[in-house]
Amino acid sequence: MKAIKLILGILFLGCLVMFGRTAVSASQAEPKLDEIISYKLVGSGFSQPTAVTSTGIAGDDRLFVLEKGGRLRILKDGDVNETDFLTVEVSTESERGLLGLVFDPNYAQNGYFYIHYSDARPDTYGDTVIKRFTVSADPDVADADSGYTILEIAQDFNNHDGGWLAFDRDGQLVIGMGDGGSGGDPNNRGQSRDSLLGKMLRINVHESGLPADNGCGRVRNYRIPEDNPRPFGSDGWCAEIWSFGWRNPWRFSFDAQTGDMWAADVGQNAREEVNFEKYGSASLQNYGWRCYEGFALYGPANCEIAASERTDPVVDYGRDEGASVTGGYVYRGSHFPAMQGAYFYGDFATGRLWTLTPDGDRFVNTEIDDTSYNISSFGEGSDDELYMVHYGGLIYQLVSQFGAKVELSGTSLVETDGMIEYRLTVTGLGTDVLTLVQVKNRIPDGVTHVSGGTVADGFVTLDVGDIGPDQSVTVSWMAQASPDAGEVTNSEFSLTGFELPSEVAGEADSGQTTVVVDPPLKMLFLPFMIR
Repeated sequence: MKAIKLILGILFLGCLVMFGRTAVSASQAEPKLDEIISYKLVGSGFSQPTAVTSTGIAGDDRLFVLEKGGRLRILKDGDVNETDFLTVEVSTESERGLLGLVFDPNYAQNGYFYIHYSDARPDTYGDTVIKRFTVSADPDVADADSGYTILEIAQDFNNHDGGWLAFDRDGQLVIGMGDGGSGGDPNNRGQSRDSLLGKMLRINVHESGLPADNGCGRVRNYRIPEDNPRPFGSDGWCAEIWSFGWRNPWRFSFDAQTGDMWAADVGQNAREEVNFEKYGSASLQNYGWRCYEGFALYGPANCEIAASERTDPVVDYGRDEGASVTGGYVYRGSHFPAMQGAYFYGDFATGRLWTLTPDGDRFVNTEIDDTSYNISSFGEGSDDELYMVHYGGLIYQLVSQFGAKVELSGTSLVETDGMIEYRLTVTGLGTDVLTLVQVKNRIPDGVTHVSGGTVADGFVTLDVGDIGPDQSVTVSWMAQASPDAGEVTNSEFSLTGFELPSEVAGEADSGQTTVVVDPPLKMLFLPFMIR
């Protein structure tokens, strides 16, 4: 039996239990990734970090880290900015604090972002606030005076606030709300129609949709999407509700490729669960709480819900494996093909890490690792790479044993008399040596191959050899541009390696385009001779 972990600070995920456990897997499937997953430390020194995320803008490699106490900090290239991106006054009692952040889908144009936090004002102390802010002229600092309250929700107790928010594929803001706290949902918020607690809410913050007249928020500076299940309210339903029966959804996400929703729901005293909602599924699904905890019947008498009227989790697990589930993301990055398509999630109390991977019409649950981390959250970078938060103050990138990237940077493009040198740099990102690496580059329109590599079927293939962790190797080939080419764009390049299950696409860069200019007029200078 493994030694019991020390739970750092107040366990804000809805379970105040410490325990030992046996090494019993939640899955009977053979592990596929457990021997190749590793953790690359990318940031440290944070105080009770609750989340990490990014702007989602291509090329923006900053990570934004939330601290429970109200600081929003920027992590870039391993360093933390001295100046906070934003600081807000929050209530930190029990599970309260700064819990969620999402950047507007049009952030590059409007500079909007939204936070989910616990109010510190005396008259609304501990209540949930969804507030919009705008970035300042300095991209690393928000305009602290730009705060605009979108929604306020009264809370019953000081735990189970949910805390996350994200935009779905249709551009609507989805907000996860816990049942208001205490234990066992004493006010039956999860199953009630006239409360925003214990729900997934769906609102429009872009000034389209229906007025929020039938909404239940205390502040309602938003509109109701017309395709919400009860956009006008009816039968006592709040217009904001998308689904119900949630206890404390601690981290949900939308698959960047499919739009499907994944959500982990923290259990009461026996079961933890992960739920799945396919994009386009019927709305107003009932996820069971307080009648069900995982697959098990929990609630008071006469609380049983017919199987046809409830949505069961994809997987649940008991107290021998964890006590506070943390939801994650489906990996859609490009650097680690072995991880592609797997949903990663973990447990705050035990540090266990699992994946759910598709297998026909079901998902295979596999325990990946038994870590020493208090996993408080996961996050995606703007390049779709995956990160994990340790509540003890550390941010890790999830990597596999074998991974790499190939880049064609702007400074590597040289045009002289129609000659272009394409220089492609391969960098090892995994934890082991990647062997027999090759780069393949489609010959762009407007040029012909001159030298370097071998040519077949319109591609140049260059041998790189072996690449170790954090090692970079540059290879190149020469092309001759036609005089009337105008602009030549090198847009398709990738790498392969013996250990990689599939090709890794090259990373786009603005410097991939070369302007082909007419050669300068060559003048003949004759010496002036004095006779």
